[in-house]
Amino acid sequence: MGRAFSEEERTKIKIALMESALELFHEQGKKSLSIRELTKRAGISQGGFYTFWEDKDALILDVIRYRAAQKLEAIVPLFPESLASPRKFLADHLYNWCIDLKGKILTKPIYQDSMRQLRRQSAEDTNRMSTIYSDFLNRLSDYWLCNQAVKAVDIDGLINLFAAAGILMSDQIQLDGNYFDELLRILIDGGAERFIIL
Repeated sequence: MGRAFSEEERTKIKIALMESALELFHEQGKKSLSIRELTKRAGISQGGFYTFWEDKDALILDVIRYRAAQKLEAIVPLFPESLASPRKFLADHLYNWCIDLKGKILTKPIYQDSMRQLRRQSAEDTNRMSTIYSDFLNRLSDYWLCNQAVKAVDIDGLINLFAAAGILMSDQIQLDGNYFDELLRILIDGGAERFIIL
């Protein structure tokens, strides 16, 4: 029986596994996700994988959340830029993120697989994704309120706006491509106007 990992070791190993999964995703898609290769790259036994996830699908959901958290964290240093126009700042970042994702969904099978996986996620998984958005939006809202850039922010409304944009992205094939970007922009701008009170 292998030794138990400390909490710090577990965190490092889990991040190493997710980073390796991201590399493999981008190289060859979901089929390239060999548990053997992932654990080899992280320096643990194959059985060690199952102390983190029950299967590859659970790993994929965690990788999606991990990547979303990274992208949101990259926006934090830009908070001072948001003070001049809070609604535009958030709407532009969400819209650009979605347009980038749209291109990846259309050209990389792994993103198509990931969107299908997201549609099948459980309520618990959905709540875990919402927590990532919630944490980011609370930080941004607190920043705006401290700097008197807004009067109020409806965090739940904005979380639902992020979710609605994700749903639209996952089902974009249902819409005429000539209108998709405009409809996405209308959704995001309208949500920002409704849920960020100046």
